[in-house]
Amino acid sequence: MFELNHSSTPLSAGDLTVIATSIGVTDVIADMSCNVDDHNYLSAHGLDGMSVNVLANDAYFGPTQCDYSTAIVIYSPEKHPTNVMAMVRNVCGVYEDVLIPGARLAGCYGRIGAPSATILVVETFAAGMVLQHATGFGVAVALYAENIGSVALSLNRTYPEASLVVCAGKHEGIEGRSNMRNVTAAAVLVGGLIAVPKGAPTFDELYRLHGAAAVVEQVANATEPQDFADTHTNQVANRDIPDPPMLWPNAINGPSMMSALVAQLARHIVMTAQDFVALALWILFTYTVDVARVSPVLAIRSPIKRCGKTSAMTLLAGLVAKPYPLSNITTAVLFRVVDEYSPTLLLDESDTYLGESAKLMTGILNSGHTRSHAHVARMEQGKIRRFSTFSAKAIAGIGGMPSTVSDRSITINLRRKLPNELVSKYVSLPNDAIVALRAQIARWADDNRNRIANARPAPANLDNDRHEDNWEPLFAIAECLGGGWLEKAYQAAHALSKSHDEIKCGGEELLRDIQKAFNSACTSKLATSTLIGILCTDREGPWSSYANAKPITPREVSNLLTDFNIVSKNLRFGTDVVLKGYELAQFEDAFARYIPKLTS
Repeated sequence: MFELNHSSTPLSAGDLTVIATSIGVTDVIADMSCNVDDHNYLSAHGLDGMSVNVLANDAYFGPTQCDYSTAIVIYSPEKHPTNVMAMVRNVCGVYEDVLIPGARLAGCYGRIGAPSATILVVETFAAGMVLQHATGFGVAVALYAENIGSVALSLNRTYPEASLVVCAGKHEGIEGRSNMRNVTAAAVLVGGLIAVPKGAPTFDELYRLHGAAAVVEQVANATEPQDFADTHTNQVANRDIPDPPMLWPNAINGPSMMSALVAQLARHIVMTAQDFVALALWILFTYTVDVARVSPVLAIRSPIKRCGKTSAMTLLAGLVAKPYPLSNITTAVLFRVVDEYSPTLLLDESDTYLGESAKLMTGILNSGHTRSHAHVARMEQGKIRRFSTFSAKAIAGIGGMPSTVSDRSITINLRRKLPNELVSKYVSLPNDAIVALRAQIARWADDNRNRIANARPAPANLDNDRHEDNWEPLFAIAECLGGGWLEKAYQAAHALSKSHDEIKCGGEELLRDIQKAFNSACTSKLATSTLIGILCTDREGPWSSYANAKPITPREVSNLLTDFNIVSKNLRFGTDVVLKGYELAQFEDAFARYIPKLTS
């Protein structure tokens, strides 16, 4: 598990996704005890008389201790073990699903029993245990609703002669939808049958209420799929806002989920550890904005082009609650959308929305920060109507934001990847790795909403009250997560809550000229005054007449270099002269990322 510290060195995908491979799925399996028939998981779920696999006493999945927990091995469509899911009892006595962070899930399934002429597909482990015990058929556990179709299709290809029965269960979604739509689609896809646990919401509950005979009867009475009418009522015209995700069917362990989320993010973007903490917590915040007092804007900044801004926004669109990407939207449409649906607004290219010509848009964003003041008034048909502007909002752009928006934001900074950093572009696909994470996040948020609403973590003692307000909902989430996440949040808040000035430009050009300055001076350190003197040597360059026809100042140099995590320091020149300045070593990472042609 990655450890957060005060370093500003970006973490690459390799740093974080190593979580999965370092644990070693095969090693976990080798240490399992098989066919244990007296485990407390069995009695707690009414599964007496059955047996389970149990992890070793020193098992950890990421940050979570899983020793002597019930577990099921997860297999890929190619029948290779790719993950392990443990059912761990927390301090409240609730069993939570814990998976190896960063390991594959999409399209994979747990196996109970041996392949048979009839194979049953079901969403949850407990229902799978009951179905295999009662019928003797082989069972594939799909783990989450949106994986059922992928698993059914994989089984149909691997075992073309087998009859597939997809077993339903009423595992409620955020808006009260069962998994019947997913079950029906899967059965249609493979020409299979559907078994419904009539008289109970799930097959494991049916077993507890009526015994094995009732389970066998319902499987024997499986029917062909019928057209399933989606009764979900919160539909948006033109499907602009997607349906809420189906919840992960069981309680989910928060710290291991967050490890998986950070690992997934790090596969596609490069940031510091503090940035990843802020981004992961803000994603969870979008699912609990309804119980928050303030809604901080997530400001995603990159110093120059090609730093992964589009990938970051695409990732957010797949992970946040009710995503609503905007493109040249008018203010009139914006506050109506927010008032009616409270979506997560995703604004790319912030200069389009937040420049001089968009003061009204900026005002709407500012007003949506604090719930008690989050409204605008408009005259409609001779009457004043108030519209809510309170929702989650993320804005991505190059450079800075207007000071009023920046003051209400949690700002994270993207970095351009180095050649040795294995970061790939994210392309959204049906049932990709993001889908499983989204289901887990939605479930965790739903289970912990009341705790988050009542959480009152200690203040972080940031540099001003507005920054403390911005981090308030994220601290509440971090406290409820446990596993050291509140401390990580405090560290991230201190690192990221710095004052941001008005929109800046010229950072890349300044880096190039600073590199030339160090090369021409043949030194490893430069006083700020000396550096500015070298920069202003070219009278036709940008630095001799930077603002108001005056040379660039030390403060302006500092502001431009802030985007690259470079700050001046006290340096000794000679025996008794100490001046503010910069060391060449401070620029090595930035030079490598943003001006590689000059370092080759």
